[in-house]
Amino acid sequence: MYTQVNPNKEHAAQSSDKQRSHQDTRGSVSSFTDQRSEAIQMKQLQNSADNSLKSNKIAQLQGWGQSKPIQFVTYGPETVRTVTMTRAGGVTNSFEECTKNSVEYAQGEKKLSTGTDTDSPAKWDGWLKNQANTNNATQLHVVNQRWGGKGGKAEKNIVPGSPSLNGHHKGPEGKFDECFGGDDKALMNCKYECTATPAYGTDVDVKSADALYADPTVSVTITKNGTPTTHPVAAGGGVKFKSA
Repeated sequence: MYTQVNPNKEHAAQSSDKQRSHQDTRGSVSSFTDQRSEAIQMKQLQNSADNSLKSNKIAQLQGWGQSKPIQFVTYGPETVRTVTMTRAGGVTNSFEECTKNSVEYAQGEKKLSTGTDTDSPAKWDGWLKNQANTNNATQLHVVNQRWGGKGGKAEKNIVPGSPSLNGHHKGPEGKFDECFGGDDKALMNCKYECTATPAYGTDVDVKSADALYADPTVSVTITKNGTPTTHPVAAGGGVKFKSA
């Protein structure tokens, strides 16, 4: 038995295949063009110093099928100062302390994993103690390690204070944790700013006697979607510079 082929039908099928192939090719070119355009915009974005522009463009680019958000988290800049302590006989020791730092996330960005723990012992080991006991003053992260805050002696994010001050600081830190979902991504545009104002100057004279000072005055400002809220941090038991 022979099957009769309809030449008109076969021609139509071939024409349809060619049309689909042409459409697929156009789709590939269009996809390549979109990717190229996106890459160019990303390069321009990386060179931009405008954080608000970055946030807006991140949202746009995520809408183009990004599998994960592009990180433009702003950490710092840190404000630091050096404190020098002098004992009898001209013996000195110095340490660097942070008096201001911040971290800012755009909605959808993931928590930084670059935070570090404190070094032990502290740079003020044996010189600066808690008033309540004989332990060294606590090393307080100005920006918490959970959000990328550094903890090393030379990493410009540590200020000395009492253990109780450190405990009080956990209150506003918990408020900022609320900015992140279970996947550790920011639920909104959010910023954490912390200032620490020490009660002592940059030169501390303990040549003849110990010197007692209150804890640094710590204040936190949390900004969510452009709305700032200030959180004062209650002082703790204070610190003591040792003369010997």
